[in-house]
Amino acid sequence: MSTANASAAPAQKRGAGLIKGMQKIGRSLQLPVAALPAAGILSRLGQDDVFGKAGLGWNKLAEIFAHAGGALFDNLALLFCLGVAIGFAKKSDGTTAFAALVGFLVYKNVLTGFVSDVTGKPQDPGVLGGIVVGITAAVLWEKYHRTRLPDWLGFFSGRRFIPILMSFAGVVYGVVFGLLWGPIGDGLNSFSEWLSANGAIGSGIFGVVNRLLIPVGMHMLLNSFAWFQFGDFSS
Repeated sequence: MSTANASAAPAQKRGAGLIKGMQKIGRSLQLPVAALPAAGILSRLGQDDVFGKAGLGWNKLAEIFAHAGGALFDNLALLFCLGVAIGFAKKSDGTTAFAALVGFLVYKNVLTGFVSDVTGKPQDPGVLGGIVVGITAAVLWEKYHRTRLPDWLGFFSGRRFIPILMSFAGVVYGVVFGLLWGPIGDGLNSFSEWLSANGAIGSGIFGVVNRLLIPVGMHMLLNSFAWFQFGDFSS
């Protein structure tokens, strides 16, 4: 085999590994996305024109449905974190989701120490932060769930070691996102507003990128940002 062919083989292997990893992320997003129709239906039933004062007049029932739908929409980052952690890891068990939950709770609480100068509220990376924490939990589980510690730390060996790692990972992600999300989030919002303001051009750019990502399954990630991360609205 020639030198050129020998050097091309590792490059192809790396490229195939990257595509495979992107496909895994795309597939893992399907689990949290599957919960969204339920959230939408519950929220719709809680609207005034259905069971509320402008509809059947069953205000208490409308309030119950509205709170039920809000429970899902208000915790999308957590849903994506757990769903991605379960879907991304190979042959994972409940430990992966538990470790992801530990990391997410730490990460979310650390973020409260980083307040936005614009809104006066803690930085909120939304579903992106949840996805990053979930993927990290899955990767750490795959790598360390069989780790054996010294006898005096034997209780924390194996699967019990992953939540400990994720608690420290949550601190790191909380600090990183807290420091960097301000300018990054502003830039993403500005770009999304530019796409919206440019009508057909903006829609065309989004559509082309979306279609290009379909073969590797990453269109789900792009759609998640477009649906739940970018921009705002008033009702």
